[in-house]
Parts: sequence; structure tokens; C-alpha cells
Amino acid sequence: MKAVVLAAVAVAQVAFAGQSVAATCAESSVVQARLGSKFGERLAYTGQARENHSVLVYASEKTGRWTMLVETPSGLACLVATGRGESSLSQRMGQQFNVVFR
Repeated sequence: MKAVVLAAVAVAQVAFAGQSVAATCAESSVVQARLGSKFGERLAYTGQARENHSVLVYASEKTGRWTMLVETPSGLACLVATGRGESSLSQRMGQQFNVVFR
């Protein structure tokens, strides 16, 4: 789990270094609304990363679709990974991972 969190933060830091920020990051409230309205995903997991960043996983029980984001302290959410199904999410997380809807 620690390796995934560090990798997520590294991806976010690389995204901030170039022009790809506009394509992969947006205000957290906008991302949350979009994931809910377009994909039926809601917050299923929250974890802490370095420098007060958060790792967020949104998922849909109905479709099995999930989205992993890194959120900055200023409220910017950056896409790290997406997929379908628990096994796909478990592979990304590096261990058996059970999504618990909040």
C-alpha cells in the first residue's frame, strides 16, 4: 500500500511539472461531481500520502468501475488510475483490497 501511495504522489508531482496539469487535474469538487453524475462513482477509500496529499478511490458498486486520485492540500485532484473490477483495483493497490463505500 505504501508503494502505491508513493507512486500516486510521484505521478501527481510529475503532472504538476508540465503542461499536462490541465488535462489530468481539476478542482476536487468538480471531479467528485463528475465521477458521480457520469459514472455513478462515490468515495470508497481515503488514505494519506506525503506532504499532506490524500489518495482517494471512487467506485461504483453497480458497474465495478473505479477511479484513483491524488488530492493536494489546496483541493486539486489529479487522476492516477482507472479500471473495472476488484481484481484490477487489487493489482493497482498491490494487495487484496476491499472497497468499503462511505
